[in-house]
Amino acid sequence: MLRLLVALLLMTAPVFVCAQVLPQEGSKLNFRMVGFSAPDETWGKGSTLEIAAGKWNSADSFAQHKVKSVAVQEHKVIVEVPAFGMQYTWRVVGAGGGDKNESSGFHHFSTGYYGTIDTNNFRVRILKPAEKYQDAYFFVDHTRALYDMKGNALWYLPDSSKFKDFPVDLKMSPYGTITMLYESAAYEVNFNGDILWKTPHDAQISGDSVEHYNHQFSMLKNGHYMILGKKAGFARMVLPETIDTDYLIDDSRARNLINDPGYVQASFGTLIEYNKTGEIVWSWKLSDYFKHSDLPYFTVARTPLDFDMHQNAFYFDEKNKVIYLSLKACSRILKIAYPSGKVLAEYGSIFKREAKGIHNGPFVGQHACNVDAQGRLYVYNNNAFDSTGIPEVEVFEMGDGKGNILRKTWAYDCPVDADIANKPDQWKHLATGGNVYELPDRSFFVTMAGESGQIFIVDRNKSLLWRAQCEHFLPHRQEWVTQAQYRASIIANKGDVERMVWEAESANEDHP
Repeated sequence: MLRLLVALLLMTAPVFVCAQVLPQEGSKLNFRMVGFSAPDETWGKGSTLEIAAGKWNSADSFAQHKVKSVAVQEHKVIVEVPAFGMQYTWRVVGAGGGDKNESSGFHHFSTGYYGTIDTNNFRVRILKPAEKYQDAYFFVDHTRALYDMKGNALWYLPDSSKFKDFPVDLKMSPYGTITMLYESAAYEVNFNGDILWKTPHDAQISGDSVEHYNHQFSMLKNGHYMILGKKAGFARMVLPETIDTDYLIDDSRARNLINDPGYVQASFGTLIEYNKTGEIVWSWKLSDYFKHSDLPYFTVARTPLDFDMHQNAFYFDEKNKVIYLSLKACSRILKIAYPSGKVLAEYGSIFKREAKGIHNGPFVGQHACNVDAQGRLYVYNNNAFDSTGIPEVEVFEMGDGKGNILRKTWAYDCPVDADIANKPDQWKHLATGGNVYELPDRSFFVTMAGESGQIFIVDRNKSLLWRAQCEHFLPHRQEWVTQAQYRASIIANKGDVERMVWEAESANEDHP
């Protein structure tokens, strides 16, 4: 028995030591910001991490191709390697303060490649270098990549059978992981691209074959997930003067009405909260609000007649238990009590029986709603449906919470380049997408979506602090053109990115 135990220990000891060496031997990484670690006994005060380009096993070859030499004090450190699509060799020398020739041996890894991070195909061109937030990073949906503020790609969502195209709403979660919408599902992944969580498709809320997730997916501070969805249904066509409260049918029992000319198909937004096991812990349906609201007056005045209010963003104020929900089609933001679901306020356009004044509110076709550190509502206002409209970032005071009053306290006209501004109906080129985040110094990080492709930071004095343009190369025309996008998101400091790197080490640990 003793011999068997000794044999087992000898067999498992090397595995234990190797498990502490990162990156793992022969691994292929989807990032250039690499976490290096080694056992404590081979990495101590006075050690130096050395990295060479290429795969080498001799000291002479390694020395000839060395590209990085970093002094280290602890058993782990994060270092940027020069390029994607490369082989690398690394070692630790002077371990434990010993002779400089003493080393940990050679270790090998490579960085992968994806077409959107190839600067011959896609690029983020810096129009104004960063005055602040030089150590920030940002995700871009349409290149599925993370960049530094100089426009250098540091990470990409690895290609796999799951992720062949670009995601939507790519951002860092409160737990140092990454969340996104991809096709008909939403995912939480780690820095390696490993899937940690995925939305269920039991269609409990939609009543259809799937839940029809769309636009925004966010991980909450309590470890739950919140996401927008859709629920199909039918509604009876009515005239404003004959509208009543029972015209709305929003369930599968109305499917036999699909050929009835007195009804139109409808799409009603939903909002769903899941826990870590995929169970629904809370949900809200727009249809419950819709049939007792003024929205039918807006709907019957539109051409074509439809019942899709196109919810496209939300903000959950977890501290005050309030959700703000953006409805693009009717230019409205709802303030919803959580968990009761009661609508506390309706901000934006208001509609009357006469069906006049469509889009009569302070924002039109908006694509983001959030609350700043002072408790004020701020939006990315696309200014859609206005031939002279320019997208704006707007900040509003929300009154005493008992009414629907907004008072604009700040606004900024987004920079629109001449090639878009001079196009007929230029709003059509800027009507889809867009986002805005308040930064720690109260500046705003803004994504201009549609054909603009611009991302910028503007402070409250309306000074541009940083500005970039997303572009892709057209070989047949031999020119760079704007890369349309939906949203970008920012990570305001380097420490949070480093947290994502090390979070990947604990991918199998449960979040609270």
